[in-house]
Amino acid sequence: MRTFRSDSAKYVKEKGISLIDVAASQSKQRTLLRDEKNGGSRKINFKTIILPIVAVLVLAGAGVGGFFIFKNLQKPETPVYVLPKPPIIADEEIETTLSGFQKLIEGPVKTNRLIYLPIIKQSEEPKRLVTVREFFNNFGITPASGLVGDFENNFMLSVFRSTQNWPILIFKVKSYDKTFAGMIRWERDMPADFKKIFPIETQSFKDLSFADKEIKNQDARVLYDEAGEPVLMYSFFNRNYLIITTSEDALKEIFRRFSLSQYLSR
Repeated sequence: MRTFRSDSAKYVKEKGISLIDVAASQSKQRTLLRDEKNGGSRKINFKTIILPIVAVLVLAGAGVGGFFIFKNLQKPETPVYVLPKPPIIADEEIETTLSGFQKLIEGPVKTNRLIYLPIIKQSEEPKRLVTVREFFNNFGITPASGLVGDFENNFMLSVFRSTQNWPILIFKVKSYDKTFAGMIRWERDMPADFKKIFPIETQSFKDLSFADKEIKNQDARVLYDEAGEPVLMYSFFNRNYLIITTSEDALKEIFRRFSLSQYLSR
């Protein structure tokens, strides 16, 4: 044994190698012997190579997909609005604004055509209809105390084009008794107020007042000018709707449409 150790030390010294090199060489020999015993050179384990690559690709795909989904979620959608249906169906519908509807009222005369003029609030998105309060406030009109609160929020502005263009306002009322009392109180200021909205032709309302009249079996209140011609009137249909217009022909047409199911909104 001492002779073997002495020979090994002498060999290492003569070859100029270290004991670490010897140990590495022995480890390499043992590995080769083990591989030969197991059937030759080591085989490549594909699972250890392929699975990490697949995992990386899946994670990359998920990241890209998540980015585009997040981007689409962040993209603002174009607001969509749907106009509430008016109480009765008109022959035509033309969207307008607070500054533009009066030109449409004074448009070309047609034969017995009812045109619905929904007034749109353009400064907001999505667009919506102007409320009753916004409509009156725009013209500096202040109905009798509490009257606006007796109306539903939406209203119908139309023009009946017959021998002339007759403007019409229709309001859904919450309480007939309260609204009727409010209208009586408003009668004194109604002519001056509605002259800001409708093309009413009269010089002075000082000595004018409303009078009762039955039109198509419906009670109405009518304002006549100095020559005895009607210039403004209002009536309630079935105590549910208040109709304000400037012509008996227009009022009769609204009564007719309310009485026929084909003109009622579903």
